Amino acid sequence: MGLIVEPAAVQCGVKRVAPLQDIPVQAASRLPDSQVARGNKDIVWTWLGTPTMRYPHKALGASSHAATLHVLLKPTANLAAQEIVFELPLNRVFEDRVPRLVDIDKDGRDEIVLIESDTFKGSSTAVYGLVFDNKKLVLQERARSPFTGSTFRWLNPIGFADFDGDGKTDIAVFRPGTGEWYVMRSEDASFYSFPFGSNGDAPAPGDYDGDGKFDAAVFRSSAATWYIQRSTAGTLIQNFGAATDIAVPNTFVR
Repeated sequence: MGLIVEPAAVQCGVKRVAPLQDIPVQAASRLPDSQVARGNKDIVWTWLGTPTMRYPHKALGASSHAATLHVLLKPTANLAAQEIVFELPLNRVFEDRVPRLVDIDKDGRDEIVLIESDTFKGSSTAVYGLVFDNKKLVLQERARSPFTGSTFRWLNPIGFADFDGDGKTDIAVFRPGTGEWYVMRSEDASFYSFPFGSNGDAPAPGDYDGDGKFDAAVFRSSAATWYIQRSTAGTLIQNFGAATDIAVPNTFVR
């Protein structure tokens, strides 16, 4: 069916979770059951803190979520490692368990991508980055997807890849309840959406037709079937796997 089995050069997901013994002492009081992410650019460590019960949604198994985002900067010759904290307003939480580090705009510095939930508006994908404010580095919101529109509806981030073929990394989320995909364009933080898949499908994006653009794809485990909306070659429906299998996109398929 045109599938080439070999290692892929580009990965869609971005996740650099640190082993427990390596995490900094500042992260000892992080959100329970959350993970510390390690970077290799300007941000060395990032984690979620200040547990709160003000948004008791159990999409991730617990009612407690984070109210603060923490980063530890890379030390320099003149400055020791510096911790910077961003605190959300009282009507919002980070409904997430691990910050995702990715250089979205290819400027050599990492951004942080998280799911943020609002008491009145629901969930949204938020991008935070380091900026100078009065000659002081601070964490600031850089981009955001639309909110889901109602509370207790979570978003499932599926990865970071070039979905529109402009050579820059875009952010995409999959809303499992409706089968809707949302892609945030890197150039202007605008977004577009489209339906592909249904409730219970596992998102599995990748460049399945080799045109340089990532395609929407889902694995329907109940039927052991892949549904791929290729941007150039058209829709592909391929039976592969078993009902108990887990989709592993973009690992061997190019």
